[in-house]
Amino acid sequence: MSGEQSEWLDALWFAACVAALVVLFAAALRLRVYGAGWRRWALRLGVIAVAVAAVLAANIAVYRHDAHLDFTREGAFTPSREAADIVRSLQEPVQLVYFYQKENAAGRAAVTMLELLGRLNPLLSVEIVDIDRNPARAGAFGVQLYNTAVIVAATHRVQVVSTDDREVALGILRALRRRQPVVCFATGHGEYDIDNFEFHTHFEGSHAHSHNSEGVALVQMEQHGLGRLRRAIEKLGMEARKVELRPGRPLPED
Repeated sequence: MSGEQSEWLDALWFAACVAALVVLFAAALRLRVYGAGWRRWALRLGVIAVAVAAVLAANIAVYRHDAHLDFTREGAFTPSREAADIVRSLQEPVQLVYFYQKENAAGRAAVTMLELLGRLNPLLSVEIVDIDRNPARAGAFGVQLYNTAVIVAATHRVQVVSTDDREVALGILRALRRRQPVVCFATGHGEYDIDNFEFHTHFEGSHAHSHNSEGVALVQMEQHGLGRLRRAIEKLGMEARKVELRPGRPLPED
């Protein structure tokens, strides 16, 4: 069954359950209980039991066939088709933990999308963590930035720093790969660090622009540096790895 057919079926289930509850409520208003003594009380209790059972059954049906309706023109509360298709195609369990800041609007929007994606397939487990309220949880996953998705599938773990559900979905595909191409970056000779979180870090001195320790003020400029290159590599489904090149140290076998 395609995704659109499944969504329409869930919507029909939802409408049918709501209609059944409305009919049950209307019938209860017109119901008259006859009899006297213990028969009257037994009939009342029986009616209550049937009503409770019907409500529980309706709630279970609505929960299993929950309908999501987005009436915004921009589709602000609807995940992208690419991300939805990836999640629906999952054949093995995937854990997704998203770390965000509650006061950040983009982070809250990403949380909404990821929670909706989690409802598309029970194999995707989505956990939302506010870093400010639970820094220990972030520390356990080695997360240092807001809007970071940690995706765990089998023995692979992938981090994606983004508020775009498409990029998070691509991270899921990367985590599911049994083997990833590796791009190595040499370290040990003062090279720029690929873990600079997409910032071009430099110093502003009192006399002139400088890229060394002679300056006095540290400035971080977004969308610069090797961190951006590392992220681009990871978006392509490859793994960025640092390799220390020092005399006498053997290279990794792979």
